Amino acid sequence: MNRPQRVLLLVVILAAALAESAHLFSAALEESSAELLALPADSIQGMIDQISQEDVVRQVGLLSGEWPILSLGQPYTISSRHTLSGESISRTVRYVASRMSAAGLSVQYHVWEDQNYPNVIGELVGQSNPEQIYLISAHLDSVSTRDRAPSALLAPGADDNASGTAAVLLAADVLSRYQWGCTLRFGLWTGEEQGLKGSAAYAADAADLGEQIAGVLNLDMIGYNSDDSRIIDLHARSWLTGSVEIASLMIDVVDNYNLNLQPELIIDVPLSDRSDNKSFWDNSYPAILAIEDHDDFNPYYHTSEDRLENMDIDFMTEFVKAGVAAFAHMGNCLLADGLGTVEGQVRSIADEQPLTAAAIEISDGAGLTATTSTSASGAYSSTLPAGSYTITVSANGFFPASAPGVSLAASAVAVQDFALKAQLRAYLPLLIQEQPASPLVRSPLITRRP
Repeated sequence: MNRPQRVLLLVVILAAALAESAHLFSAALEESSAELLALPADSIQGMIDQISQEDVVRQVGLLSGEWPILSLGQPYTISSRHTLSGESISRTVRYVASRMSAAGLSVQYHVWEDQNYPNVIGELVGQSNPEQIYLISAHLDSVSTRDRAPSALLAPGADDNASGTAAVLLAADVLSRYQWGCTLRFGLWTGEEQGLKGSAAYAADAADLGEQIAGVLNLDMIGYNSDDSRIIDLHARSWLTGSVEIASLMIDVVDNYNLNLQPELIIDVPLSDRSDNKSFWDNSYPAILAIEDHDDFNPYYHTSEDRLENMDIDFMTEFVKAGVAAFAHMGNCLLADGLGTVEGQVRSIADEQPLTAAAIEISDGAGLTATTSTSASGAYSSTLPAGSYTITVSANGFFPASAPGVSLAASAVAVQDFALKAQLRAYLPLLIQEQPASPLVRSPLITRRP
């Protein structure tokens, strides 16, 4: 085989290998997103149907100064959401916090620099796996620099980023009406336009606390569209497990729920680092950025003309629906069938004494696993979604035991007791071998001559 033939053969082999890798990668994404789409479609469709154009328009208009909000009992028009706009950003922060609180969320102000412009975090605590956290977010602040308008006085930021903020607030409204096994958080960041400062501080603090943030959906500029393409860009990182999977899930959501959008997956490009998703990537949390088509760029970006009248309302509403549905699917933890409680006692089979600190693992075989331990009285209890579970108990010095097929009904209590058998400890006799006595060592006979 001559050199050209060898080169051609190598090219063919390489192309085949790349095609196979692409096929395997695509298959893996389809499998992972199929698992995430396991929630009842009717329940998610019901959430989507609660998002109306009227609600989207009203919320974006309130945030961008089209209509006044109610602040401190009086009408107040938000002319700017610039992080350093003083009273304007302070009132905006309090307004979005009150919106979340009214939806039933617990609300935290995360102060990263100044108490006048903290991040705002709303939370729905999970009822069965609260330590597993999913986050939908957007930056709250705005800026107006391209037309020399003073940002502190006039920065409506309807697209950038009242649109994303409105999506987060509407997601809180809708999802708070349901029960969730995992914890859902709703984050609104300040300081984004000054270098992602608010989200950077929050993500770093979460990492320092060891919080298990399993996925982040960041929405930034989701309302401008000037052509018929209706493209949305989904930015992900290939090296961060879970990031591409979240983007793939959102693509499937658009397809499965017939939303009028054209999602495009964008992996590992520098442009992705310009929004708050980067703060979570930097702390090894899986995240994506969902944003309007960069090739159809908003000409009013960072100007005082970034107003509601320049946005595509239908496109934005579809984008909000996609965000809410994708976020609902991300944790796969909707408690559609309600909650039940399983409880019981763990004792020794020999003397009926309670076993303290016995480890309890409860699994449904489909990815949901809860752990707990027994109290000083040998009792345990766990609240879980209705379903069928296998309960396994183990204690130091005892053989483990399992109870498969424990059925848990909504609003009911299932009782499963355990009696564990002690492990017999084998004691080897201590054999002491008598050692022979040391031989008597005689001193040499010393004689003296007279």
